[in-house]
Amino acid sequence: MAGPKREELDLMLKMAWKVPGLYGRQEAEFLYTLARRKGNLVEIGCWRGRTTIILLMAAGIWGAKVTSIDPFGKERMPKRYAKLEATAEKWIDGLTRVGLQPGTLLAMISDEARQHYDKEISLLFIDSDHSYKQVKQDLSNWTPLIKVGGYLVLHDMWFPSLKGLASAIVEWWKPEVWRFLGQVEWTVAFERIK
Repeated sequence: MAGPKREELDLMLKMAWKVPGLYGRQEAEFLYTLARRKGNLVEIGCWRGRTTIILLMAAGIWGAKVTSIDPFGKERMPKRYAKLEATAEKWIDGLTRVGLQPGTLLAMISDEARQHYDKEISLLFIDSDHSYKQVKQDLSNWTPLIKVGGYLVLHDMWFPSLKGLASAIVEWWKPEVWRFLGQVEWTVAFERIK
């Protein structure tokens, strides 16, 4: 399958940067390229919708379905972003403002959402609670749903103040099951091979 053309990437960046977000342009291109696939795309942590826009635009290429999971609320964001509080309404507004129809939203914590979701996943993007305990829980809950050939993408892998995230991933990773695809800025990706 051919990758996206420059014009396609530029359009995605233009749309995604119309809403606030903590996701870089190179990371956006990496995530978008991986998300251009059929099936179910799931994001855990959507905040104001920048990565949702990336996933929705990629999903449109092959008719994939996007499910976003986020409990919302400023309590889990750094104080410097408090004025950019995320709510489900602001998330929906950001998507509709750029002309995109929101996919399914599960406005709850990921543990609860997993009780409501049991479909096979083509791509799972995790950018939510970055604590060691919760990352381990998310990996345990969600990665069994990823199909062989599907991708796991995580944000903030080596971010200096988020040491628990990297520790949880390193402990979880089994190279005989998950092939490391690469890293762009703070985003890492794995492919399920078995």
